[in-house]
Amino acid sequence: MISELESVVYSFEKNKDKVQRPVFFGQLIYSKENHRHFIGHGFKTVPHLTVSVMKMQRNEAEEFYKEEDKWFVRQDEIYDSTKILEFFNKRLGSNVQITLPFTTVLIKNAIFLAIFGAALIILKYIRVIMLQPIVWFIVSMVVYAICTSGIVYSIIHNVPWFKLERD
Repeated sequence: MISELESVVYSFEKNKDKVQRPVFFGQLIYSKENHRHFIGHGFKTVPHLTVSVMKMQRNEAEEFYKEEDKWFVRQDEIYDSTKILEFFNKRLGSNVQITLPFTTVLIKNAIFLAIFGAALIILKYIRVIMLQPIVWFIVSMVVYAICTSGIVYSIIHNVPWFKLERD
């Protein structure tokens, strides 16, 4: 999650002109020493993403973080820089687009080209095997067995592999 947040911070830094008010990013890592801060703000679990719009004077009775400004990131939730940036843009009323450093783009493109090149080299060497009819017969029988055995249905509907309780 750190790299995703870093790319959001980088995007805000590079697009300062699109942000109407100054933005401050901070990360509070849970420990026994700062447990009271988590309880005080109503964070029962971690991680949370929160946004707090700057006010010159806060009312003591007012919550520091409003419920709509909190995002509890669940373990099974899919998030990326774009979703986090969308959350911040919506809360802050800004229109910052994702901006990645040149080195990140260069590394991702180099990895893609390396994988693509490796796939081409592998295909060159297994071309002889792929032209054999028996290989395609075996592949088609495996695909047929997978599709008709209910595996696809089980994956789509999250059916457990086995059940331990009675019907």
